[in-house]
Amino acid sequence: MIRLLFIVPYPELEETVRLVLSRHPQRDLLDADIRCITVENIPEIPDDTYDAIIARGYTAMKTLDGCQRTPTIQLSITGYDLVRAVSECCETYHPRKIAVCGFGQQMYEVKTIFHFFHVDGEIYDTIRHEDLKETVARAKAAGCDALVGGYSANLQARLAGLNAVVFRTGEDAVLRALNEAIHTVERIRQERIVSQMYKTIIYSSKDGLLFVSRDGTILV
Repeated sequence: MIRLLFIVPYPELEETVRLVLSRHPQRDLLDADIRCITVENIPEIPDDTYDAIIARGYTAMKTLDGCQRTPTIQLSITGYDLVRAVSECCETYHPRKIAVCGFGQQMYEVKTIFHFFHVDGEIYDTIRHEDLKETVARAKAAGCDALVGGYSANLQARLAGLNAVVFRTGEDAVLRALNEAIHTVERIRQERIVSQMYKTIIYSSKDGLLFVSRDGTILV
């Protein structure tokens, strides 16, 4: 079995994850624990509890830093997710200026999306979730009357009196992250098997020299 921890920031994403898991061809080999929690409330995760962690945004950054022995696979925000969020914001709130809060390569696409929807906007590349409150305050002071971002950014925006729309992760992004997690776990397990094999051979060889060829063959 492959033990996975899915950390999702909002309930709708939990439903998407369950749907993707139920359709996956390797679903019988997956033991998935799905938790809907924000980055501020992530509990301590003991080593070796899971084979891999799948998370998004600031949560992924936190598990990458705090769970170094367990690989973290990041749920990406796609260009389609950005377009969908900005479109929803424009249709729902008709903002004068949108603040898009996030980080990563996908932020490079945002200015093009602003032009497409004929809306003024500003990009705030906030690396640490602890800085979100200050970022929202700067956006509001700069004339932004709506925000598009992750779940934590949305919470801060609403506290500051701004309209907000959350980036919603689609099934395709969940499936890609799930497949990457499976591949990563299988690769790590195979590497451990090879490493243990080399150790066994070396420790059981009292004398002599061992060479490993480029194709992995051990030569005595």
